[in-house]
Amino acid sequence: MSDQFFTPKELANSLVGCATVRRVKLIADFAAGNGDLLFAALERWPSARVLANEIDSECICKLRKEIPNWKYYGENFLSSGSTHSNSLLTNYRSLCDLVVLNPPFSGRGSSSIEIQTKTSTIKCSLAMAFLILSIPFLRKGGEICAILPASCLTSQKDYEARRYCKTLGQLSEVMRFRRSSFSGCVASTVLMRFRMSKSSRQDEKPISLLNNKNYSQLSVTITRGCVPVFRAENGYAGKRFAFAHTTDLRNKHLELTDRKVHISRRPVMGPIVLIARVGSPNSQKCSLYFGKAPIVLSDCVIGLQCKNQNVATQVRKRILENWDFFSQLHNGTCAPYITLNGLQDFLRYCCIDSQVTR
Repeated sequence: MSDQFFTPKELANSLVGCATVRRVKLIADFAAGNGDLLFAALERWPSARVLANEIDSECICKLRKEIPNWKYYGENFLSSGSTHSNSLLTNYRSLCDLVVLNPPFSGRGSSSIEIQTKTSTIKCSLAMAFLILSIPFLRKGGEICAILPASCLTSQKDYEARRYCKTLGQLSEVMRFRRSSFSGCVASTVLMRFRMSKSSRQDEKPISLLNNKNYSQLSVTITRGCVPVFRAENGYAGKRFAFAHTTDLRNKHLELTDRKVHISRRPVMGPIVLIARVGSPNSQKCSLYFGKAPIVLSDCVIGLQCKNQNVATQVRKRILENWDFFSQLHNGTCAPYITLNGLQDFLRYCCIDSQVTR
């Protein structure tokens, strides 16, 4: 297969090491490849039984000769893994203590995979489809440890899949890997862990994250800036509106320069909380603007319009109090960024209702 990137031993050990499940009697990998993750898992749980599925027949034959006592299957997991009753893999549903995954990443042409759950159809990336389809094989309290593209954390494509995971258990980022971690692959990757709730039901409807802090409900209107810096300097330069870029977000308050633009595309005014949409998360760039003069935001800035200055101050405070969670939502194959959906999920977590200006 052209999309095969076998897991280096260092990464395989990191993946196995992040598992927190205590009792491991059955380990599965539904995209087993050369078995790197399974070998690493057996070093930690040498007495566990192993289930290996791999569509590449050459890989399966090689593994079968080397370790004949594993259970082997050569099915296309996306079409038979947990959806077809005639699949032999379904005999292992709700039996696996641990699933390890390094699924295919590419999803050629950014196409989506459709997954039918008991209550809805979920569209997601190829990598997330493997994770979602692996969930029915977990026992309650079981875990999936997977190496996924970093985009799975924030992309619009995987938004529904992330929400679905949250209805069944806890999905968390464990660590990020260097781009050079896989030979011949430049994708940014992360190590994710999904733990099945001991009380979960797979027919539950999606629910929102709940914050355990005693927050009162607030509301904001989200405005994403849409003017590139180069247009503000060369095409839209003028004397009408102040122009706010991420470089102007400093030390709690917006510090505007003399740069101005002559257009009024999505102008905003105070009271508003301004955050950087693009770039490495920096709490110093979570700024307040209370001025009544309209300003135009660069496409690297997002504004959270508030009812009054007190609300704006509280919104900024909540963002900073949950900064670790907030910073995890920034991702991307080049410069890190946060999506509007990711931001709305975070605000909901902070008991802040939001609507987006279109």
